Amino acid sequence: MTGPAQPENKVLQRARDLASAPDQEPVAWAENVFTLLELVRGPNHSAVIGLRAYIDTARAHGRYRQGTFGGAIHGVANALLNDLESGFLPDLRTTIRAEVEGDFLAQAHRLLEEGLKDPAAMLLGAVLEDALRQLCRKHGVPEGNSIEAMNEPLRKADIYGLPQKQQVTAWAAIRNKADHGRFSEYTEPEIRVMHQGLTGFIATLLGG
Repeated sequence: MTGPAQPENKVLQRARDLASAPDQEPVAWAENVFTLLELVRGPNHSAVIGLRAYIDTARAHGRYRQGTFGGAIHGVANALLNDLESGFLPDLRTTIRAEVEGDFLAQAHRLLEEGLKDPAAMLLGAVLEDALRQLCRKHGVPEGNSIEAMNEPLRKADIYGLPQKQQVTAWAAIRNKADHGRFSEYTEPEIRVMHQGLTGFIATLLGG
């Protein structure tokens, strides 16, 4: 029995399906091409922004049934497929995981705004450990069974420097206190600083 298809394979197959110009309603087809382009390139890429504007303009003026509309969409779909088949496929696992981390960071911020520093600390600790595991996988560093078991190997591999290692150690200490119910040993301002620092840490090391 074969395992589930990898995200990259699914994206490549989807690109092939869309580039074959299936018998779809033009706007639906264009929106599907846009969705895939946004996934691969990111929402701020110039091609994504341009395609969004082109589709919206065509819909507003009733031009989506013209041959030029279909030709333009087909061109975008083919260009995307060519890039993917040529190996310009991003690390989708990292991209998707970064989005998940972002959701958890946003949830931790909401907890802090509600005065719930302890669950926020626990959540941030889990996000930190997961981020280190992501870094280990990304750079071929053996995964450890704790934050500190991965912290030093990542520093030795020059994934980040001594100041970052020391910061991770401090965050790990807060996480340990939260997980063991030692809630009086850290403050809400400390958790806010941790949230801000961890957000930057993930954006710098896993955002690209």
